[in-house]
Amino acid sequence: MKSLMRDIRGWAIIVGVVFYGVAAWAQIPDAAAPVRRLYATYGTGAATTASGFRDQDAANLFSRSLLALYRRAAKAGLDYDFFVQGQDFNLAKPLDVTRVDSNRDRATVSATLTQTDVDSQGKQKARIDRFEFAVIKEAGAWRIDDATHSGSTFRRELQDIVKSGGMR
Repeated sequence: MKSLMRDIRGWAIIVGVVFYGVAAWAQIPDAAAPVRRLYATYGTGAATTASGFRDQDAANLFSRSLLALYRRAAKAGLDYDFFVQGQDFNLAKPLDVTRVDSNRDRATVSATLTQTDVDSQGKQKARIDRFEFAVIKEAGAWRIDDATHSGSTFRRELQDIVKSGGMR
């Protein structure tokens, strides 16, 4: 009888640990969520009414240090959108998150952006941009701390704008 009770307690502990682990894992916010929310501000298709990224979006999605740098660059004359690699945008489809590597408080989110451009003959063509986002956890929420595109980082471009006192 004691052996049976010991076995039942052992299984109960194992089951409890497994369910606790699953429940804890299910509550972990998705590290890619701020990246997806960022690109949701742009909408998709040529007929979108979305105006793109705004300061309020930055306040909700950026880390404290990136937000401060972004606001300094905006005051200095930021006139380029790093996240669509230009001023105009036409997202052909929602952002495709291709990989998320994360630990407890840092993550790297790789994503592919497909936009529709028009060539010199007026024909539409797809333009593919690949980004890698550094995401950190601040105050319990995932925040974008930097982004990289073709070897250039968002943070570095903002620093250059602040340093030069003008547009990119």
